[in-house]
Amino acid sequence: MRILLVAATAMEIAGVSEHIAYNGQKLDFFITRYGNHEINTLVTGIGSVATSYGLSQVLSQAPFDLIINIGLAGSYDPDLPLCSVYQVTKDRFGDLGALDRDESILDLYDLQLADSDIFPYTGGWLIPSKSIPILNLTPKTSVTLNTTSGSPTSISRFKQKYDPDLETMEGAAVFYVAKMKDITVIQLRAISNYVTLRDRSSWQIKEAMTALTTTTIMVLDTIK
Repeated sequence: MRILLVAATAMEIAGVSEHIAYNGQKLDFFITRYGNHEINTLVTGIGSVATSYGLSQVLSQAPFDLIINIGLAGSYDPDLPLCSVYQVTKDRFGDLGALDRDESILDLYDLQLADSDIFPYTGGWLIPSKSIPILNLTPKTSVTLNTTSGSPTSISRFKQKYDPDLETMEGAAVFYVAKMKDITVIQLRAISNYVTLRDRSSWQIKEAMTALTTTTIMVLDTIK
């Protein structure tokens, strides 16, 4: 396979990139042969716009068989352990729309500005039509926001509207581009924090990145 390994930041992808470099064969500046695969890494920058642009630019220049999007996530579910890793199989843009007078969310479908079942959406969700289930990873749903939740009002708003397991800033953009380009996609997310009152001191970023790296390498070693 020709694989495009995508992350928003260099720190999220660094561990995997180092492993590939040391255990693979560099074919050119961008591509490394790792096992039976050719792997290209891409750091897009943070947020949906940067992710969409970066992915679209690369995919317009070369064909890929698989996109693997990796990164950290916040969890709405306090029962999910920090530093655990999950495969996101259902994602959506959570802040595309308007706020009503009571600050509840009105998405594009509530506003009757779009049809929730027009491709690439299914009921407003982005669900990859081409994906590879990772057997030892539990599937989760996620909401993608350009401004993440950190107050009781914002947290309650998104939980009530979408009931997601996780929250990221890029996942839905990757799913959107992958569906539009008809490319198989996997999204892996490690929980670094809970979606609660913002307190960065309680986040476990380093530990979550270690877990993410280990899981991503496992996935690369097992996919055919």
